[in-house]
Amino acid sequence: MLEFLSVNKIAFTLMGYPMSYIEFCGTLLYLWSVWLMVRRRMLTWPVGIISVLLYAALFYQIHLSGSSLFQVGNWFTIPPTLVLEGRQWNKPSCLPQPWD
Repeated sequence: MLEFLSVNKIAFTLMGYPMSYIEFCGTLLYLWSVWLMVRRRMLTWPVGIISVLLYAALFYQIHLSGSSLFQVGNWFTIPPTLVLEGRQWNKPSCLPQPWD
């Protein structure tokens, strides 16, 4: 399992750029989180949190400690957002939604 979290474990190479499994999974989870947010699904929160953790581990391994700390800083914004916005999340909107 820890081998999966290593930046040295390459999933594939795209146009000369080696994409690690941790970066690939983090990117997919971020995209999925955005899609879930557009669809107004509560699952966006845990998916987004997991992607933040993956990117924090990635940035730590490649010695981007500032970016790693920024990802950890997201933890200070997520709980208040959950409290403040969570109550409003499932309320019907007065605007028509194109996916409904």
